[in-house]
Amino acid sequence: MGLPGSTKAATAGQPYTYADNPWRGANVAPLGANIRWDVFEKGSTYLVRMLYNEKETAFKAGCRPVSRGSAFYELNELERCFGRTASGS
Repeated sequence: MGLPGSTKAATAGQPYTYADNPWRGANVAPLGANIRWDVFEKGSTYLVRMLYNEKETAFKAGCRPVSRGSAFYELNELERCFGRTASGS
């Protein structure tokens, strides 16, 4: 990901230690793993929204929400946007 302090890999001869490595994940991305996708179903339609640190977050550029300013996306649109097909390829 190229985050500050993350570009130098540890080696078998010099493994990571807290004392000699400046990387602190909590400083770079506090709550960075707090990503949630909510899926709502109505009949055969699925709507998806993403939350990052408990806040609605848009998917990547090029993905079209159900309406301007909405945090909801149709599942078919996300599959299109991320280059996925029904077969999973």
